[in-house]
Amino acid sequence: MAFINYRASYTIVILLVLLLLIRWYSVDRSTSLSFPNKYQRDPRPSPGYLQRTGAQELSNFEDIEPYPKCTHVLTLLPGGRWANTVMEYGSLYGVIKDHEGFRIKPVLNDEMKTNLTEVFPNLSIPSFSEMGCSDKDLPFVTTEQVKAGFLKEKWEHPILSLPKYWLRDKYFIPAIDDLKQNEFQFHPRLVQYVERGLQSAKEDFLKTRPGLDQVIFVGLHVRRTDYARYIKKHNGTAVTEHYFYKAMKMVRDKFGPSVVFVSATDDPKWTKSKFSKFPDVYFSSKMQMGKIDPVHFDFALLSHCNHSIFSYGTFGYMTSILAGGHVIAANSYTVDKFYAINYARSERGQNWTIMKDPTMKM
Repeated sequence: MAFINYRASYTIVILLVLLLLIRWYSVDRSTSLSFPNKYQRDPRPSPGYLQRTGAQELSNFEDIEPYPKCTHVLTLLPGGRWANTVMEYGSLYGVIKDHEGFRIKPVLNDEMKTNLTEVFPNLSIPSFSEMGCSDKDLPFVTTEQVKAGFLKEKWEHPILSLPKYWLRDKYFIPAIDDLKQNEFQFHPRLVQYVERGLQSAKEDFLKTRPGLDQVIFVGLHVRRTDYARYIKKHNGTAVTEHYFYKAMKMVRDKFGPSVVFVSATDDPKWTKSKFSKFPDVYFSSKMQMGKIDPVHFDFALLSHCNHSIFSYGTFGYMTSILAGGHVIAANSYTVDKFYAINYARSERGQNWTIMKDPTMKM
């Protein structure tokens, strides 16, 4: 009989322990954890609390310390080729700079950050992995919402994403000086390869120019292949070789016999067939030294020239900006969708010339 009572008591104790464990796990214990939840709730007072107490909401989040690292974060969805990602970085950087005082933290897709740092190792915007945040199932904020001041308001979600192909001159252009000085600093190894290539071209060119001891490098970017479809989609027309011939003549007339054109392209066969006849044109494919991504080399090479000629596309646009100097860009659009047109019209575009292909009727 005693044995039976002992068994019953033991069973009751076990049941009580189980009930206590169930109750303990059912309670929200997030506040007792020693580390923050990845998606913490917004620490600002709720509208209901403000109404009940008469308290005032803090403006511009100035007195909120510390602001959880994975809240109030803005990212973007990368799209396009290499130069697109560079301008997307600049656009994100610019919109954050435009919203200084609102504590918006920028963050990059891990793959985008990895690709960019191969060329620009000193980028300040962290990746999701570096920040310790998740990039899953992020809601988008539209360009119209950004223009309307949405980023200055309270966010319902801790992390928001700008849409794919978010290339915005409105935010990119004002931040260019800061970007060039602090963000878009080329990897020393890449600079070394570029300088060797330029020096080789200089030495070869001067052998045929007695009396000259210096050269002026002019980047020549020829964008073709799939871009013709993009231009047609936006009511434009692809330029012919005569656009480049006209631009090259203008540069020769302005700077004299010391000009050396450095050509980079996504269509080497066409470009060589049109420009090999000029002794002052050098092709990037023959200037590259070392084992390095040819796209990265071309981008750095054109960015280290003194002046630039390009047709259209983000690649030529970005390298022309980074190079500085005088720039000639093609006007192939019947509508103002071309970044170069916006740049040339800005206060920074005093040295930019927008030129039409002489064979086109527009």
